[in-house]
Amino acid sequence: MPAVGAILPQIVPQDKLTKVNGINGSIQAIIMFVSPMVSAAMIDESENPFKEK
Repeated sequence: MPAVGAILPQIVPQDKLTKVNGINGSIQAIIMFVSPMVSAAMIDESENPFKEK
């Protein structure tokens, strides 16, 4: 997310910037890993609206 990367130096103190960048990168990696699974589950659930639950 380039916009977040560009705004972080403006809102985070210089001495904490490395840590915040690391946390931001970790969160982005987790989202990139989890989002396809969540999407697949949502698509699977919505494919057959007449399926008994």
